[in-house]
Amino acid sequence: MIVLLVPVLVAVLWVALVRGRSATAPDRPGRAASFGPMLGGVAAVSLFLLVPVGFSGDGLGLAVVLGGIALLALAGLALTRRSTGRAALAERPWSAPAPATSRPAVPRARAVALALGRVESRQLATGPWFGVGIGFCVLMIVLFGFVWAGEDSHTWVGAIQLTPWFAHPMVGLVVLAAHRCVTRAARDGADEIFDACPTAAETRTAGFLLSAATPLVTLAVFFAVLEIALTVRAPLLHGAIGADSVADVLAAVLLGAGGVALGVALGRWVRFGLAPLVAVVAIGFFITGVVNGSARGGWKPLAALSTAPTVNNLSPVFTDRPVWWHLLWLAGLTAVVAVVAVARHRRDRTVAVAGALAAAVVLIAGIGATRPLPAGSAARIADRIASPEAHQNCRATTGRVDVCVFPFHRALLGPVTERVAPVAAELPAAAAPLVLRQRFDGDLGDLPPEVRRKLTEVDLAPRPGEVPLGFDQGSEVGDDPGFHLAFAALDLPTEANEEMLPAVLAGEARGVVALWLATRGLPAGDAARATTAELPGSPDAFDRGSLLAASACVVPAVVWSAQDLAAARALLALPESDVAGVISDGWARWADPRTGTDDLLPALGLPGVGPFDVVVARPGQPC
Repeated sequence: MIVLLVPVLVAVLWVALVRGRSATAPDRPGRAASFGPMLGGVAAVSLFLLVPVGFSGDGLGLAVVLGGIALLALAGLALTRRSTGRAALAERPWSAPAPATSRPAVPRARAVALALGRVESRQLATGPWFGVGIGFCVLMIVLFGFVWAGEDSHTWVGAIQLTPWFAHPMVGLVVLAAHRCVTRAARDGADEIFDACPTAAETRTAGFLLSAATPLVTLAVFFAVLEIALTVRAPLLHGAIGADSVADVLAAVLLGAGGVALGVALGRWVRFGLAPLVAVVAIGFFITGVVNGSARGGWKPLAALSTAPTVNNLSPVFTDRPVWWHLLWLAGLTAVVAVVAVARHRRDRTVAVAGALAAAVVLIAGIGATRPLPAGSAARIADRIASPEAHQNCRATTGRVDVCVFPFHRALLGPVTERVAPVAAELPAAAAPLVLRQRFDGDLGDLPPEVRRKLTEVDLAPRPGEVPLGFDQGSEVGDDPGFHLAFAALDLPTEANEEMLPAVLAGEARGVVALWLATRGLPAGDAARATTAELPGSPDAFDRGSLLAASACVVPAVVWSAQDLAAARALLALPESDVAGVISDGWARWADPRTGTDDLLPALGLPGVGPFDVVVARPGQPC
């Protein structure tokens, strides 16, 4: 699908480019024309994303949002075209200048470069490619800051780690826009005019480089608006924002200057129109892919050298990222590329020294970003993995269930305790005491080698009586702590086995009891949805008994039969005290996998639901 849509996007962008040339003409009729490329970019990106979303099975709501944005942008574009078309230019009267009484002073190269930088900043901002980049930014604010924000339950640190990825569409288009600005004279056949100007070519190059102020400010505003939207619309995000997050944002903003430097360097050395496109594809797909995929496991030793480092989804408790070295690495690369651009027309000692200093910064930052993890950090992370109980805050729900989290995730302690307290209250005295504890939820391969050498697989396994607790506030069946507690109390798995196969509970009473326990404390509507298959009408018995529809990254821990789910909903309709008494009195019997669902229902005065579907476990779909 993506391969088919790429030509469509290229065609749309080419139309925007042709239509946007009037915005850079010297006789611009007014300020309204400068909004045309931006509105065109918003419309182009919205329509581009609308196609795959429309073909997806569950993207109707998002398709409506994208379609509305596209219509509004097109309407605004039409209004700006109409207003600029009607605008009339007033002719200014001409008169001969007064005779000069003294010879004007020749401005310094620095002043000329600054003046040219202001002009080129406006040219860059009003170009069609930059407008498409603005369109991507607006779309990401709408999607991640509003449409999907309510579902984001990770940490602020993890959300901010995505900022370089959010910046890349804008930066790629900035490379194209800067290249077109540099090659504008060649396209217009005005090279001889510029050569006749008293300003040196390297001064004009400096002016082009100074236009980096435009994407820098744009990205800073983009991230500020996105973070404000997440603050208001994503109540599940938690965790402190530290200095590392500041470095992540600064690095993402700095990419804007890097995009301008690359576009200017390419424009000075290679005037071929497709050169910036080739460079963007090579860096964005091939080089970044090779650097981020520098190892098979989750740990990527060269990720800090990427313009968009891999996000490993581990809790910040188990990471020590070289973010400031990464920021210095990007600054050094930007300086090197800027020197290369200037070196096209100036190669004296000053340029050589500047290039040597920039290369030294790149070398030092590269060594710092890829150096082994300090011994103190490695020991601290290893101890948090092997002995999490020594580093956590705990809260009791009843005398039989405790909740323990790392201090960084302290915000989860209250909501998780509130969620599992009704479940814990229904556990009988015969049930074993349990602790919901946050533990390292990755593999040894996700850790730096300095940490791996201090651990074994045994250190990663939960201790007896521990229930794994996640690092977000998920409410789905697969990550709901209430379900995890109920499953663990009945000795049911909370995740699929190593072969990614779920446990089949068709016809077993303990599966029905687990569902009744897990829904304690939930509103009636949520409890009913939590005991109903996502595909109840499917001809596949597996789908009719699964609470999670098969999709990428979704592997159910257990699967029932459709009859068991109907039995669980029948239990929900009974008075809670009646069900609690029967379950408590016969706990050992109901927890036995040999006890059937049709043995439990008569004890509650309900008719049997057998015969049960024959459910065959099948592997889940990995990410």
